[in-house]
Amino acid sequence: MANSNCMDCRDELNLCKLCVKKAWIKWLHADYISTDSLCLSSLQAKQLQAQDAIMNNLCLSVGLKAKKVEAEMLNANSLCAQSGVINTLCVNNLTANNLNNWVKYRAFVAFSANSNYVLDSNVDFDNIIDDPNNNVSLAPFSYVVPVAGYYAVTLQVDQINMVTNDPILGVPTAHLKIYVNNVLARDATVPFLTFSNQQKSNIGSLLLLNAGDLVQARYSVDQLSNSGLSPVNGSVTIEGGPNATLFGIHYLSALNPSGTVPCSPCPSVQTPCSSVIVDCDRDSSECPPASSPARSLNRNYMNDCSSC
Repeated sequence: MANSNCMDCRDELNLCKLCVKKAWIKWLHADYISTDSLCLSSLQAKQLQAQDAIMNNLCLSVGLKAKKVEAEMLNANSLCAQSGVINTLCVNNLTANNLNNWVKYRAFVAFSANSNYVLDSNVDFDNIIDDPNNNVSLAPFSYVVPVAGYYAVTLQVDQINMVTNDPILGVPTAHLKIYVNNVLARDATVPFLTFSNQQKSNIGSLLLLNAGDLVQARYSVDQLSNSGLSPVNGSVTIEGGPNATLFGIHYLSALNPSGTVPCSPCPSVQTPCSSVIVDCDRDSSECPPASSPARSLNRNYMNDCSSC
């Protein structure tokens, strides 16, 4: 105990077991470390278990076990965690079992130009604006549902120049229809303005769909007859462009979120550590120089760890 701040200072120390109250170490290489408080400039270890670890550089060959890890910046070749809370996350590629793929399960289609359309037939969009998962088919148009779940669906039809086989009695009504597997699933009616040959109408709805379902759209014009509303035979010009007639669908959530598959155990990744020496902040003076008598090893103290 030649120095109150540094009881033993050595250039190199080889021990089977080291027990100290407090230690400042420039570089430490150990097979196993268990400590309440640790401050190192650089650490290389096969396994680290610590209640509190503060260091400028941490490199572990096998793994890190800790109840809590806080870092301003974390760089890792491979990161596997059962749970985590992150304020900002930036990754090039993210794969997770419990992550709903709402990012890619979507589509947006329109008409590239004005097109003639036969009333109450399939609306065959010809311009795919967005379809990251390749679920859209053209000629005829359809959207194939990739996974079961809840979907938001929007259909907008802008039409002009309606031509009918017979005169229309009264005020016609636009009828938008969304079909699933050739069965009407959602529809909406929008009356024309009196004496107007132009109509802009839309429908937005929530659909519960199964994987493999076929989603399509139709548009008709109805008129009032003795038997109620009946479809008009004829055609219209559907307006094209990205802000006119369109169809959009977006996956919102899974049908059974509780049935997702948990993460598999983290794989063992062994990466050689490189030495990076950066001094830790200290609240006491440096160790005495190498010529100091304090370099001698007090083995009686080192072997008595009952007070640690």
